[in-house]
Amino acid sequence: MPWRVWGATLNTVHGEDDFSFWLSSDAEWGAIAVADGVSATSGGGASFLAAHGFTLACRLLRRAVGGVSGLSLARRCLDYVSRIAVEAYEDDADLIEMAKKKYYSGCSNDGKPCTEPMTLDYLLTRRLQVEARRLPREAPPASTLIAALLMPNSLTAVISGDGYILGATPMKEETWLLWGAIPQLFEGSRLIRYIEVRKGAVGKPLVAEMNVYPGTVYIASTDGVDAATLAEVVTDLLQSQPNIETVGHPAAYLLEQVRERSGGYEDDATIVVAAYSA
Repeated sequence: MPWRVWGATLNTVHGEDDFSFWLSSDAEWGAIAVADGVSATSGGGASFLAAHGFTLACRLLRRAVGGVSGLSLARRCLDYVSRIAVEAYEDDADLIEMAKKKYYSGCSNDGKPCTEPMTLDYLLTRRLQVEARRLPREAPPASTLIAALLMPNSLTAVISGDGYILGATPMKEETWLLWGAIPQLFEGSRLIRYIEVRKGAVGKPLVAEMNVYPGTVYIASTDGVDAATLAEVVTDLLQSQPNIETVGHPAAYLLEQVRERSGGYEDDATIVVAAYSA
């Protein structure tokens, strides 16, 4: 099994994050995604559409477009996310956001990371006691999207927003960071919308394909997780435990270790971990 994947979130500050992942039965192919809804736009529904739409599209398109490059396939997955965002309704996004807040407050009610994302099945099969109402916002629901298409010998990263993808090995000099947009550095540009209901994908997302190497751990993260601390935690772990499954649930373990070292989280914190073994 070349790829192994885990996800976890502490999605209880704003309730705007989402994560999703998929692996093929032979673990040769997969997709991972995290999304961070823009709080000022009540973006929890948009982040749900972004994260789950990406992994669903990659799952469906992998067989339909055989022979294309990772770049082409990842862009098609992103195009799918954009289309469903255009066709979404704000009222439906609001319902999803309210359901998310209820789900994640229960999933993490003991203060531990939630390791099971809210899914479409949950929305369709549970009788959710959610009041239908329009949430206050400055703009249509919007979200970031940090994702990756996993292939037998490569990874294609998709970064649309201010999260990042981290690649780590036991060797610190081989650890790298692929960072997204940094609107917070520009005065007056904090309200940036990357995946927006009624508009779709905004701007020019970064799509980059790279070779993968055995023993490397790749992590997609929202901006609520401090990148430097996460890099230290994961490289320290790999130096002592090259097989990260020995810690139980690697994504939950890493979130808790980052929280311990940094003194807590001021924002929702969400990661998906993908380990490659060839």
